[in-house]
Amino acid sequence: MKDPFKTRPLSFGQVVYAISGSAQPSPVLIDRLRYLSRLGIPFAPEEATGSGNRRGYTFDHLFECGVAIVAWDFVKPRDLQQIVANHRTALRKVGRDTLSLIGPEWGRSWSIPSRTVCLAMIAVSS
Repeated sequence: MKDPFKTRPLSFGQVVYAISGSAQPSPVLIDRLRYLSRLGIPFAPEEATGSGNRRGYTFDHLFECGVAIVAWDFVKPRDLQQIVANHRTALRKVGRDTLSLIGPEWGRSWSIPSRTVCLAMIAVSS
């Protein structure tokens, strides 16, 4: 069986579209994602590609960006950087477990509304 998490890498625009819930993304969302990228979210130092190289986003990167955007209203971005860096492996595992709970429907579209993600994370952590 094909691993649903091993797909062709997404572009930055596709990540923005998915996080915005398939709606027209706001300029604020795009700016926040760019700022997070400068802080090292979602790419770990060993995943860095260097300047001038196009980055390919995996499911783990998409999930990490989505969680960071949802948390933005509750946690300062600099603190978020520390939280994500210290718990990156666990966070990515939660993301995979979360989508396993949601089922195969998520595979039809990369668009995962943040409310669904949050509810599923609560279910996984309980």
